[in-house]
Amino acid sequence: MMVSRARGAFTSVVAVVALVGLVGCGDDGGKEQGKSAQGRIEARELCRGNLSGDAVDAVQLITGAEEFSSLDSGDKLESLAQAVVDDYLADGVGGETHRVCGIYLPGSTLADVGIDVSLEDGDGVGDGKFAGSFKQYDLGREGLASPRKAVLYAECVSEKFEGGPVMLRAALNNRDEPDGDAERLRKANLTLLHSVTLALVEQLGCEDRAGLPETAGLA
Repeated sequence: MMVSRARGAFTSVVAVVALVGLVGCGDDGGKEQGKSAQGRIEARELCRGNLSGDAVDAVQLITGAEEFSSLDSGDKLESLAQAVVDDYLADGVGGETHRVCGIYLPGSTLADVGIDVSLEDGDGVGDGKFAGSFKQYDLGREGLASPRKAVLYAECVSEKFEGGPVMLRAALNNRDEPDGDAERLRKANLTLLHSVTLALVEQLGCEDRAGLPETAGLA
């Protein structure tokens, strides 16, 4: 009688374990599918949706991809703008460098394209120190680009900076050297950088959009 009960208890335990295992597999599969569905985004969703149509085309050209990871190492635009203002009010210029947007290809754990902003004193603008590797463009106070990098200076006058003017320095860096025509890549880098910088400039309330046009106009 004791053997019969033991066998019955053992059978019940096995059945419960098997059922739990099946349910667990179903749940995990659903979660993984959810992660897969939620983990990929289109180019227009990058940088928290602050990309123009030209910038969307630019990022696809630079990366050679149409889908990206939903990872983004940048701050929300509102909090980023406040951090830049706080930097200025605390230290003037030469403060922190802030990540505006990080673009990740699927499977990447490091940003394939990083866009950062900092405050500058303006002394380095227009002095041609990047002439050896960068091409200069008529954009903002100064626009510079290479096939791998871009720098954009914009002078902001805003009540948030207590009158300013403040020189913003936005910089884009590709982790790897992109493939393609050098001029197209230079323009694509600067077009992408312009779009993200313009969104920040508008958030900061810079007069006349800090001299930036609505579109980069480099295509």
